[in-house]
Amino acid sequence: MKGNSKIKTIKIEEARQLSKSKGAKFVWLGQPLRISLTKALGITPEQLLEFEPEEIVSMPDAKLKLLNNDIFVCYHGITSAAVVKFLKEKKGVEGYSLKGGITAIVGENY
Repeated sequence: MKGNSKIKTIKIEEARQLSKSKGAKFVWLGQPLRISLTKALGITPEQLLEFEPEEIVSMPDAKLKLLNNDIFVCYHGITSAAVVKFLKEKKGVEGYSLKGGITAIVGENY
């Protein structure tokens, strides 16, 4: 399914509000960090999912639909933008990329 390739990027404040008001999950795309993602993002453990980008590409469509309208987070916002673009263009799943990734929140000291 092809769609508009415009990627939705949002800042952390808007992402937290979206999670609180609409139940959107934060989806971490990457290796475990030395920092607490939940603490850095200001969320509860129930609001966080973790996947390698390769897992999402090979995930069954029914499972991908569960990620609809979630917020994707990576180190700098590049991988999350690519995953959001892939989901929208190839699978018809909407999502948001956290602008600047985790480094926009905690800097390079992760």
